[in-house]
Amino acid sequence: MIYEFLTGNYTMRGKDCFYHVRFDSETGKLSCVSSFRGPDNPSWLTGHPNGRILYSAEERNPDGGLAVFSRIGEEIRQLCSLPSAGADPCHLSLDDRAQFLMAANYSSGSCTLYRLDEEGLPLGISDFKQHTGRGPNPFRQECAHVHFSRFLDGGFYVSDLGMDQILFYELDREKGKLILKEDCCISIDKGAGPRHFAVHPAHPGMLYVLTEMAGAVFVFEKEQKGWLRRQVISSLPEDFYGFNNSAAVKFSEDGAYLFTSDRGRDSVTAFCVGADGLLGRAADSSCGGSIPRDMGVFGDDLIVCNQESDLLSVLHFDRNAGKLYPTGEALRINCPVCIMPL
Repeated sequence: MIYEFLTGNYTMRGKDCFYHVRFDSETGKLSCVSSFRGPDNPSWLTGHPNGRILYSAEERNPDGGLAVFSRIGEEIRQLCSLPSAGADPCHLSLDDRAQFLMAANYSSGSCTLYRLDEEGLPLGISDFKQHTGRGPNPFRQECAHVHFSRFLDGGFYVSDLGMDQILFYELDREKGKLILKEDCCISIDKGAGPRHFAVHPAHPGMLYVLTEMAGAVFVFEKEQKGWLRRQVISSLPEDFYGFNNSAAVKFSEDGAYLFTSDRGRDSVTAFCVGADGLLGRAADSSCGGSIPRDMGVFGDDLIVCNQESDLLSVLHFDRNAGKLYPTGEALRINCPVCIMPL
């Protein structure tokens, strides 16, 4: 099967900020279709459901931005750029109707909501929320650090690494405003540092939160009175010691497995998902490079963005043998940090 995707790339070591890449799962080969120049450091890409509009974060400090592109065939053309009202935006997400876009400003600890028109073009900033708080780690949690958001339950769940919390903002569509609902917020262990989370396709009432600093997946299940913590499972082996920052968390398409990446240990871990939604450690492997910031899951193959190696690497998961391993296939591109399937 042929899979295609775009990468977002830091531009400190090269001018190309997007790469269009093709992966042939039959041959296991990666190939670069084209590359594009544009804004600095598009560290996250999100596409509008119409397939014609593409959004990228412009990760800059102190003045971050949001860039909007049209995509027709192989042509990608920048349409406009807007301020993110914060520093180092690192993630973007849409609501379920593609009427609003949320930007997560990591360094300034804020989130910005944009209202979109029918074509997916931003009409301007609709709302803005500044987080205030800190965690016990004085080097990483000296203030709020918004890292990720996802639209669920009629609003945006927003992951804040600095506050060790996932906050829930109900969306008032008519007014274009975010309303904090404290009884729906989720507290994580102090110093764990929640980064990204995933939602299981067959268990929509469960969140799988990857903590960057603790290197563990926290599994929560929604109940009538809030969120119940069901499990904490490490992405690291028991005998691991040293620096590590966990990064990406992705489900296989069928939901049978969850994959996480760890920077520092430079590895990827596969977890099997039980009928109750809880996780069991299945396999792990070297990521095939250095600093695996993001990855795409395509069938039983993973494409890993190795940020410091300037490399995309291919890992294969053998379900029958329970083994995860690099295939040896790789593609050298400038500082890849995210993958957006096409």
